[in-house]
Amino acid sequence: MWMIFSCIFAGNLERTRNKRVFKIGFIIIIMKKSLMIAVVALIIIGVVAWYVMQQPAEVPKEQGSAEGIGAAIVITEYKFTPATVNIRINETVTWRNEGNVTHDVTIDNGLFDVDLEAGETFSYIFNETGIYDYHCDIHPSMKGRVVVS
Repeated sequence: MWMIFSCIFAGNLERTRNKRVFKIGFIIIIMKKSLMIAVVALIIIGVVAWYVMQQPAEVPKEQGSAEGIGAAIVITEYKFTPATVNIRINETVTWRNEGNVTHDVTIDNGLFDVDLEAGETFSYIFNETGIYDYHCDIHPSMKGRVVVS
């Protein structure tokens, strides 16, 4: 046993007289390299998975069907009109950018984050009750609220 460890750590595999010790030592070295590769691969997979989980979910600009017409919010230059809307569960809110610059609609809890160029619209069906505060990341003074009951 001492010969195996001395061969592995000293790097003297060629000097061993017993071929069996040589083969066992060689297998241990291969296993150590494989284990190290597996650990590195798991770390990389973990980091990538963590990064992906940190990204907000992308929501298509035309989401779902219009189950119930709830509210329309117009974006004009640097404000949401109306700033607060009250809707019922499973109703749709549609944001329409009638301004000349790009804005986005970002729900503060991370539900969605959508860029809207001039003339574009985005609709979302709210299927849970609650208060949903939102803002424009590009213009932080722009804020609004959707109240779902």
